[in-house]
Amino acid sequence: MPKELLNDFKIRAWIKQPSGTSIHDGGGLYLRLRAGGAYWSLRQVNPLTGKRTWAALMANQAYPQASLAEARKAAAAGRALSPQNTDVVRENIAKRVAKKAQHVAAELEQQRRLTVRQVFERWASTELAPHIGGDGKRIGRKDGGQYVREQFERRVFVTLGDIAIMDLRKADILAILDAVKAEGKLRTANVLLADLKQMFRFAAEREII
Repeated sequence: MPKELLNDFKIRAWIKQPSGTSIHDGGGLYLRLRAGGAYWSLRQVNPLTGKRTWAALMANQAYPQASLAEARKAAAAGRALSPQNTDVVRENIAKRVAKKAQHVAAELEQQRRLTVRQVFERWASTELAPHIGGDGKRIGRKDGGQYVREQFERRVFVTLGDIAIMDLRKADILAILDAVKAEGKLRTANVLLADLKQMFRFAAEREII
């Protein structure tokens, strides 16, 4: 166990009249002056490169919010990584990468939980609203998708608008189409089916479903 050199009295005296930019507690644990306060760091040797590195401990907390006892505990955890051929710096990088991956996965999952109405709005603004594409060709429908919107408002959103599109079943779509056919509007049912297929294709291409 590394010899411990510091106590709170020594730390407060040093912060008041620093004799350098850092003060050592032993075992590679340092308190270093930074903008806005004094922060704990662990001096380690990268087991792969042999180079000495600084690793921030409790980087968002300055002393005394990050206490001496907490810093010693964090330093001990960091030193324990050495037999595993890693160090705090590389461990922190790995954690940040993992956290970012989790965030991306959560965003993708949230996208996949978009409701039918939300997917329709994205589809309408992207493919139904008239505009000029990057190739100079006109994209969209002449009425801006107004007819499609009216049909969806009347026949789709009433029962399915607030349901996550991932949760839709084939039976849900057939129930809507059967209701339209029961009104004797076969052509309307076919047009509605074609529009639904286009919307689902739009969602599939963007990995929403």
